[in-house]
Amino acid sequence: GGDGPPPSSGPRQRPSLKLLARTKPVEEKATSGTSQSSIFGGAKPRDESKIVTEKKASKDDVTKEDATKGDMAKATSSLMAAL
Repeated sequence: GGDGPPPSSGPRQRPSLKLLARTKPVEEKATSGTSQSSIFGGAKPRDESKIVTEKKASKDDVTKEDATKGDMAKATSSLMAAL
């Protein structure tokens, strides 16, 4: 099985890149802050206070539903005990 190339004296390395000089001059932009925010496109940060209020409201709704279910379960069990 030694059909491959003969082992070399060291590890094989990639050929180095041959880069050309820059063809366009570098442009200085005064609006560096705008370029940072444009990475998100037109997206805006979400309003955390609105999210928190919605979560509290939905949690309150679930609590009310659980209380109603609990009352119905108590009523049902008391009816079943009466039979």
